[in-house]
Amino acid sequence: MECDVGMNRKLILLSFTLFVGSSVSTGAALAGSGVHIIVNHRVLSPSVSPQMVDGRVVAPVRDVAEVLGATVTWDDQTQTVRLDAPQSDASNRRIALLEQALAPDTAEQAVQTWARGVQTRNGALQYAVLAPALREQRKAEFEQVGWVTGVSSPWVKEFRIDQGTQNADGTRTFPVQFDWRTSVDIQNPVDWSKIPSIPVTVQQVDQHWYVVNAPR
Repeated sequence: MECDVGMNRKLILLSFTLFVGSSVSTGAALAGSGVHIIVNHRVLSPSVSPQMVDGRVVAPVRDVAEVLGATVTWDDQTQTVRLDAPQSDASNRRIALLEQALAPDTAEQAVQTWARGVQTRNGALQYAVLAPALREQRKAEFEQVGWVTGVSSPWVKEFRIDQGTQNADGTRTFPVQFDWRTSVDIQNPVDWSKIPSIPVTVQQVDQHWYVVNAPR
């Protein structure tokens, strides 16, 4: 492409800091071999050798970006490098469609799906059935734990959802019981009478039901 000439002449290298993401990692400099860039477990062979400058890895932006699926263009007039990542847009669209497919048709289904997400420690599944306002409040929490909620022990062996009650504002609240276990008591029979229930409230939004209040 013609922009390569301008790129090589005026902006051959672009500084990449190490927190770019888990998909790109840099190996330590080996004796006589320089800095290595590994993308998705594959060693990248860029047109210009990467270098370590002031504690940062400097590498050709085009070589790194394009192997990640981005399109790189150079605007000579504004001296600007533009990166477009259509794969990110496609992934966001795919996730949105999956969440639409999971949209609960009934109040019971909303609570069931949320409880299953708690049982499997699947934060993405829990998030998918949250109402928009609750999503906005808790998204950062899910992202902080990598969308994996809870801990490996204790874990939820099974759960039970009792009949819900209708509230004056049109929402419905369901008592949910979780049977938490560890390796010590995994074989013990469950006694639901000794397990406290937690209230989970759902509301109908645009023909579907979503969780509007649930414990963290």
